[in-house]
Amino acid sequence: MAQAISLYERLGFVVPPPSCPAMPRRQGAAPEPFGAANTHADFTNSFFELATCVKDGDTARLPAGTGRAALGAAVVFRPRSLDRPCGSRHGGRR
Repeated sequence: MAQAISLYERLGFVVPPPSCPAMPRRQGAAPEPFGAANTHADFTNSFFELATCVKDGDTARLPAGTGRAALGAAVVFRPRSLDRPCGSRHGGRR
């Protein structure tokens, strides 16, 4: 993602820092990023979205300054929400 942002900035676009959802894996734990991180490059009447999957323990791929939108969910729903592969509506199961 950092390389894509750099490319669009060299082309003259202003690309804001990316953001991604974050949620604690268990009660009382610190929020961890998951799902997809994204940002955008604006055009006059449209935009281009830059996105990447955030995998467990792979947060080093996220550019510095990536915002984390803390989400809250009942403890019973957290494992299902966090275990779903990026881009999968069914969590890899059918």
